[in-house]
This record gives sequence, C-alpha cells and structure tokens, in this order.
Amino acid sequence: SDSDSDSEEESDEEEGEGPTIERKPDNVDCTEEVWDAVINLRNKRLAREQQLEAMQRSIETLNKTKKQLTKEDAQVSKELVQIETSIESVQLDKQNKLNDLQTVVVLKFNQLQDLVNNRIPEQMDKDVVFMVKGLHKLSLRIAVLKDEQRDLHSHYVQLQKRLAALYKEQKTKSSTLNEASNHVKEVQMLKFGQTVDLEALENASVDKKAEELKSSLTKQENESESILKQWDVKINGVKDRLATVTQQNTKLLTQMAELRTAQQTIEKDLNSGQDTMVKRLQKGMQVKDNRKQSLKELVVAQAREIELCKNEIAILRSKTTHVYSPALR
Repeated sequence: SDSDSDSEEESDEEEGEGPTIERKPDNVDCTEEVWDAVINLRNKRLAREQQLEAMQRSIETLNKTKKQLTKEDAQVSKELVQIETSIESVQLDKQNKLNDLQTVVVLKFNQLQDLVNNRIPEQMDKDVVFMVKGLHKLSLRIAVLKDEQRDLHSHYVQLQKRLAALYKEQKTKSSTLNEASNHVKEVQMLKFGQTVDLEALENASVDKKAEELKSSLTKQENESESILKQWDVKINGVKDRLATVTQQNTKLLTQMAELRTAQQTIEKDLNSGQDTMVKRLQKGMQVKDNRKQSLKELVVAQAREIELCKNEIAILRSKTTHVYSPALR
C-alpha cells in the first residue's frame, strides 16, 4: 500500500509539474505575462492539491491497516485466552477423573518435587501429581505465544509511529499549501487589485473541459488499479494468516492427542494398580479373619480352663474350711 501510494504521489506530481500551454482568450482583459503567471499559479495550486489528496489517501490506507492490525491483535489475544481456557478445562477434567479414582500410589521421596517452595510440605492433601514432560511442553507453548504477542505489539507500535509521522507531514504540507494560497492572493491583489477566480478562467477555455475529463478518467483508472492492488495484497495476507492459523490448530490438536494418550496410559496404570491392591487387601482380610477365629477359640478354651480352676479352688476352700473350723472356734 505504501508503494502504491508513493507511485500515485509521483504520478500526481508529474502531472501537476508538467507545463500546460494555454492561449489567452480574447475576452480576457490582461497581458500575456499576467496570464502566464496566473496559469503557473493555478498549476502549482493543482499540484499541491493533488499532493494533499495523495497524502490523504495514504493516511486513510494506514488507518485501515491500523484497524485491521488492531482486530488481528484482538483476535490473537482472544484465541490465546481460548487456548489457555481449553488447556485449563482439559487439565481440570483430567484431574477430576483422577480424583474420582480412590487408590493408593506408593511414591518415594526422591520422586516428589514441590514447585512452590522446592521442598516437600507437611500436608499434601491439595497437591496434584503431574508429568514433567507435559508440564515442560505447556511452558514452552506459553513462551511461544508470548513471543508472538510481543511481535504483534512491536509491529503495532511501529504503525503508530508511522501514522504519527504522516499526520505531522500532513500538517506541514497543509501549512505550506495555505502559505502558497495566501501568496497567490497577495500576488493577485498586487497585480489586479482583486482576487481572480481561477475556476472562471478554466471554464473560459473550451479545451480545458476535455482535459478535465481526461484527467478525471486517468485518476479513476489509477484509483481502480490501486484498489485492485490493495485487494490482492489483502487476499494474500488473509491466505497467509489462514495457513498460520491452520498450522497452529494442527499443533494444538497434536498436543491434545498426546495429552489424551498420556491420560489413557495413566488411567490404565492406575486401574491395574488398583486391582492389585484390592487383591492384596482381600488376602490380608482373609488372613486376619482366620487369625481372629483362632484367637476366639483360644480365648474360649482359656476361659473354660479358668472356670475349671475356679471350681477346683472353690472345692479346695470348702474342704479346708471344714477341717479347720473347730480350731477357729
């Protein structure tokens, strides 16, 4: 778009700077020198107006580009938020499914690492077990997204600077155009005592209408060509962005497939470990029941023996009491 605007500015400057030889009509009461001076001033004014229009078109193009980049930045930020949200939802879903499995996992202290203080806390009720490989991939992805967002922001800042420079240039050329217009009025007042209507002089010549039609036709053709070039550039940019987004979606789908495979592997391992622990617990319960039954039988036998001993002691006491009763009297 900048190259198109520059080429349009150069063509407009060439058209404005080219000398136009016009003959003085007979009904205009002035000298040839005054007529030539007025024509030269008119040509300069037209050239300045064409330059101003070219600058205005370039500013409008930059504004459109700025709005488009702003939309792209917002879209990228929105997609980044959606990706982070989807990753969090997948992690939460996986964690919820893992939390539903009530099992015991035996871990050693050298297999544990706490990411907060790099030391094992006293209470581990709220800790989550996560694979180091998956965590490393997610951290790398976050860094890549931050780099892309940083690049877009730097490009946006450059466009802002370019826009400010164009605004400044527009103000400078506008002030130059105003000074030239005031100078033309002063020259007309000095030579004629009044301002001369240049448009009336243009309408006075018959060939000027044909030239105006030709210039307007050329201008429309140039505008049409520039619009077609801009649309070609936009279409190519949209195709590039579509390819980039497709690649990003493919990467995300691959990551999701890897995460699902890892989740299935972990669930399979957890299910096998759970079955093994249940079998061990059932065997332990059977052994405990057998021991408990044998202990009960032992207790009953000992109780019986105690009862027998008590009965014998009672009998012996009764006998000793009968023998020594007269002595006690």
